[in-house]
Amino acid sequence: MGGGGPVVWGRGPRLVPVVADERLAGLLDVAPGAPLLHIDQTDRDEAGRAVMLSEEWHVADAFELIVNRRA
Repeated sequence: MGGGGPVVWGRGPRLVPVVADERLAGLLDVAPGAPLLHIDQTDRDEAGRAVMLSEEWHVADAFELIVNRRA
């Protein structure tokens, strides 16, 4: 990319296990209380202003989380 756009900084997504409430259960076609994975991320510009917000809820068995640790 040739530049010219805003520089965006993010802290990386945060993954949090949650349970489905009535609303999310209906939207995701799961039972209330089913485990979900909530992913949220806020990216900011150089001045610290929020420029992008991502909030996602995923059915827990749709993911496999692999952690690569560095020594």
